[in-house]
Amino acid sequence: ATLMPKATVPDHLDELAQASELFIQCRSGVRSADIVRFLRTVAEVPGVRLGVISQDPIDKLPDDVRQRITAFAPLRDAFDTDQVVGAVRGIGSQWGGNVDRVLGILEQAQVPLAEARERLGLPGLSVAAARNFREKALMKDVLRQHGLPCARHCLATTPAMAITFARELNG
Repeated sequence: ATLMPKATVPDHLDELAQASELFIQCRSGVRSADIVRFLRTVAEVPGVRLGVISQDPIDKLPDDVRQRITAFAPLRDAFDTDQVVGAVRGIGSQWGGNVDRVLGILEQAQVPLAEARERLGLPGLSVAAARNFREKALMKDVLRQHGLPCARHCLATTPAMAITFARELNG
């Protein structure tokens, strides 16, 4: 993921200023510079209390970022919805209350994060919208249904389906 400098953070992040508690999900393998930039940006939003769960140990983060994190929960698999839900509840327990928002920067995490938000009753991107975002064939179908042009596609589950579709494209 590529993150924007603080000066260009979109207006929708103003919603974060209304959240007193925020949990950020991180996944190993994401470029650490992106995670650090994201965490620094969110930590600068006035009134936000920042909690992080990650597959990586917290000591991999720079000191200035670690000092802004008020709760941390490690997990083995950041794509496992059950683990994410448990970790978010753990962050809430560390704070003596609940978490207001759940965010993550990794595209592959958007469905499990949406599932966790749904199970926890938190606002944010719905599971259906996250699936539309993650599953490109589904996204193209949704865009086409709303009148936006998309390249023709086929979600082929067999070689024969792929060959048939290729023949249709070639006329």
